[in-house]
Amino acid sequence: MRPTETRTRRPEFEAAAIRIETLFRRHPQLSGFTLDAQLCIEDVALDSPWLAASAVGGEIAQAMHELLDEAPAAADWLRGRTFVRTLH
Repeated sequence: MRPTETRTRRPEFEAAAIRIETLFRRHPQLSGFTLDAQLCIEDVALDSPWLAASAVGGEIAQAMHELLDEAPAAADWLRGRTFVRTLH
């Protein structure tokens, strides 16, 4: 992309990116999570054996619920996706 070009971003993508980035920032031990086709949490990966996945999973569920209230169109983009802190 050239510096003079502007990218049009859809608001639901921006809202999703902000929510997901916030989850990873608030939980440094969160490696990633997967949402299934029904937008249910399928998997939560943590770097800490001392933290229960259910505790972080509850916060992920709340964040996704709030996101879908704010930007319902984000549902199609979120379905079946895995979100990770970093790719190796």
